[in-house]
Amino acid sequence: MVHLEERVSALALTPPRSLKVVLAQLVECPQAELLEHLGSFKSQYWERGSASHWHPLLNRFDDILAAFADPVKRAAADAPSSAIVCEVLRVLYDTLTQHGELKAAFASGDRLRELLESSDLAVVLGTLRCLSICPPGRNLRGSHGAVSERRLEALAGGSSWPGGLHAACARDCPGRDFAYEVPRGGSGDALGLMAVSIPAEKASTDVEQLMQELLAAHDIADAYHPALRLQLCLWGHARTLAGRREVVAISLYALCNAVKHLGPNFLHTFLQKRPGLYSELCDLLQNLQVIGEEAGVAALRVTGAILDSRYGQSRVETTQLSQMLGLSVPHGIVACALRGLLAESPPEGQLQGHYRVLMSALDLFQITTASNHQTTVQLGHAGMILAMLELMQKTDIVSLPAVVGMLRCLELAAEVSGS
Repeated sequence: MVHLEERVSALALTPPRSLKVVLAQLVECPQAELLEHLGSFKSQYWERGSASHWHPLLNRFDDILAAFADPVKRAAADAPSSAIVCEVLRVLYDTLTQHGELKAAFASGDRLRELLESSDLAVVLGTLRCLSICPPGRNLRGSHGAVSERRLEALAGGSSWPGGLHAACARDCPGRDFAYEVPRGGSGDALGLMAVSIPAEKASTDVEQLMQELLAAHDIADAYHPALRLQLCLWGHARTLAGRREVVAISLYALCNAVKHLGPNFLHTFLQKRPGLYSELCDLLQNLQVIGEEAGVAALRVTGAILDSRYGQSRVETTQLSQMLGLSVPHGIVACALRGLLAESPPEGQLQGHYRVLMSALDLFQITTASNHQTTVQLGHAGMILAMLELMQKTDIVSLPAVVGMLRCLELAAEVSGS
């Protein structure tokens, strides 16, 4: 287990005393009190200081994630609960988002890979969210690459809905029967595939009970039990509107991480199985205001991962998505989505969620600009500059991260236009 050292340069910014007190409290408080402290902690509310001041807290987070990922430690009386782990992942995501320099020194990549195997979908969603902002690296490769690829493929495959992903996020989406194909009697031969199904009205039944019923009715090899259990968890979780949107987010984040961390071959294979994926992504981006915060952010992240040339995607596939998004015209899908988010005025209680989606849209704008997809043309969208100027006038703490993200977009657009 690699721990980060707290080495502060004499030239580094000194964090405010209140931040130092809170960080010390999070590092030193008993685990029984940690959940309450994490729930009230918002890292984006603090002034920027030296990233090294966060190292002790990241080390504690690493210990907590390692204890939860280890089956032996998780069974101990003092093991962290899934609620604590979910809050740790939330704060970790916010911290890495605010302090980009921490991503290079981030030492919990192995822990995140192990947490992908969790049966708790809230933990899986938080893990995928953190991995989506980590730079491409060896976290999901090496000797564990095949296992990670199978897991991500299974998670990404849980989003097949009649009518597409947008329909799954709609309030009036009907329930669906469970249908899944597994090799018969452990055979990997295509002729040995058999379909197992469960009617929609049993979606609220306990997953383990459903597993026992399926295993009693069908000859399914032990090797395929984890994949079957995962699909049952996703199907049962999707019986509510909030659950469906989280399942859609999980599938999109899984695809995003596979594209970033495993390479272009995954995307090429996935598109052969889901040829309508790009159309579904375009549909989601045109409806960001109505599909929910988590699904919206995930849709923007996976679109950025596919378009980012640094991830080594096929130029044919990238160009196809670029043309469908209309990145070379002022009124393309990305321009309209960004303009709509800038013009939206959500209630105060929904501001944080709105700005999460907006900042992800601004990140996509930066990716497409840096990848020479002529995104600067989109600044010509009617009212775009005016909407940006209106955002720039906001000085409240919640709005400042979005203002900073917008200014970075404009700076990058100016550099690309000048060159």
